[in-house]
Amino acid sequence: MASSSNWLSGVNVVLVMAYGSLVFVLLFIFVKRQIMRFAMKSRRGPHVPVGHNAPKRSRFMLKAGTPVL
Repeated sequence: MASSSNWLSGVNVVLVMAYGSLVFVLLFIFVKRQIMRFAMKSRRGPHVPVGHNAPKRSRFMLKAGTPVL
């Protein structure tokens, strides 16, 4: 009876690890999907230069490295 109890606890450990890894993979896929969804929904892409739609004076000041007032 003692060896049967040890075997069951080993099976339980394996099942808990399997369920944990399954939950982790599903959460990873869901989070990645949500991030991609919001990134594609965004009007601008992820790699837009700073001051892209700024007025000409502000763009000049940004390129010169001076603070914009």
